[in-house]
Amino acid sequence: MLYALMGIGLSIITGVLNIPNFAHGALFALGAYLLYTLIQLVGNFWIALVLAPLGVGLLGVLIEYGGIRPLYKAGHDYQLLLTFGLSLIVTEGIIIVWSPVGMSQLPPPVLRGGVDLGITIYPKYRLFVMVAAALLVLAAWLFLEKTRYGAIMRAGIEDKEMVSLLGIDIHRLFTAAFALGCVLAGVAGALTAPIRGLNPWMGVDMLGIAFVVVALAGLGNLLGSIVAGLARSLGGGHLRRDGRRAPRAPAGPLRDPMTRAWVAVLAAVILLPLFVRHAIATEIWIFAIFGLGLNLLMGYTGLLSFGQATFFGSAAYVAGYLLKYYGVNVFLALGIGVAVGAGTAAAVGYLCVQRSGLYFIMLTFALNQMFYFTAYQWTTVTGGEDGMPGVPRPSVLGLDIHRPLAYYAAVAVLFLVSLWTMKRIVESPLGKILQAIRENELRAQALGYDVARMKLLAFVVGGAFSGLAGVLYAMLFGIVPLESIGFVFSGNVVFATLIGGSGSLYGPVIGSFVFIWLSESVSSMWARWPLLLGVAFVIVVLFFRGGVVEAWARFWAWRAAR
Repeated sequence: MLYALMGIGLSIITGVLNIPNFAHGALFALGAYLLYTLIQLVGNFWIALVLAPLGVGLLGVLIEYGGIRPLYKAGHDYQLLLTFGLSLIVTEGIIIVWSPVGMSQLPPPVLRGGVDLGITIYPKYRLFVMVAAALLVLAAWLFLEKTRYGAIMRAGIEDKEMVSLLGIDIHRLFTAAFALGCVLAGVAGALTAPIRGLNPWMGVDMLGIAFVVVALAGLGNLLGSIVAGLARSLGGGHLRRDGRRAPRAPAGPLRDPMTRAWVAVLAAVILLPLFVRHAIATEIWIFAIFGLGLNLLMGYTGLLSFGQATFFGSAAYVAGYLLKYYGVNVFLALGIGVAVGAGTAAAVGYLCVQRSGLYFIMLTFALNQMFYFTAYQWTTVTGGEDGMPGVPRPSVLGLDIHRPLAYYAAVAVLFLVSLWTMKRIVESPLGKILQAIRENELRAQALGYDVARMKLLAFVVGGAFSGLAGVLYAMLFGIVPLESIGFVFSGNVVFATLIGGSGSLYGPVIGSFVFIWLSESVSSMWARWPLLLGVAFVIVVLFFRGGVVEAWARFWAWRAAR
């Protein structure tokens, strides 16, 4: 029933506001922590159980008004990035306020102990949670189905424009829907605290389950969210976003912009290890390869995949296992990684390309979570939460690449080859078709192109690049961490691509440099650096949507106009 509570709350938000709320899990955790604190302050479980979800709902009002409202006309990528950044901020805020150490919360005295059901003794509190959650789900359903305001919300799910034309304040409707969804997440978190205890990351698993529930139920299908939740419980030069063409920088000594870009990239490859540690410099180019694969989907095809870590992590695990236990040749390991990334992407893409928009994002995320939990449970192969250590770094054509600089050189060469390959792809007829699909999918289909097949092909190519990056990452650190296949890793590459400038060939390169350098610099100074990363996500989304590439173009256009 707690899954149903989370599912119906997320379904209301995604249905009415049409945004992917990746902060839902963090708000679930916040509800549990507010319950814990309020019990300490007022000494009464029942008062705390009422006030904690209301506190989460109040925060939801502030989030919708100050952050989400300016993004209703923006793409799902910016909405996703904002809520993902907010989830980092809330999670790190919990750690700062309550510490990263897990805590326990006892149920109220009247609900301690068990009830003899004849065939077994069942905990009283769990019975209470089942009944309370069922009543809350029923109340939410009755509110949405039988009240006037619930009818307005359901109408908003079906047709927001029509509701607005009827004279209803659509912004107030959006605020109320977001707040209601947050309250339900807070209730679920508060009820969960005495059962599972409290830890800052308790919302991560619940978020994945909630998205699976909503995906199974159907977007905005409130009754379906309840049923799916119960079933889960029982089972266990590019265009800017506004359509205008970004201004070009004036010609310099090297008149060809592409030539200038390649000179800059080569200079960066040569000079980077002189200014940062070799491991960090290597990680930048690995992440750039990863970003190139995502950018083909997001920037050139218009498909925001939030499950790119699926291909990255799967390739890292398979190639790492073969390197560790069978000592395969490094070229064979890289080839297997590319094949695994492409094959996994083909399987995921086949399920996802038939959908679009928010459904597409949610499916990529839900499937990413499925792979993550598989890796988490398959401890005999993957090592579970400890990861897979001991991945060796074989020699290349008799050359020892154990030394950091030697491995950097090998990765840099592969990055340059990957960049050149991606340049050929985006300038090929395939690349032009993908860009046509991004600009107007219906028109591309009317011209006779098999849109679903082209999208799937983009998925496969992007997965191949991600797989290559995954193998290089495993050999760089000598371990395949569980996080490499998690949704946070997917969010990192989305952020890096957006901050560099999606839809630009060099955007992921710039974004990877900024992201990895920023993460390394800040993490060495403060352990809670993801909080600053979340703040950076919010700033980029609200004030810096074009990324570094567009900002640079605007700067040169401003100089040329002076």
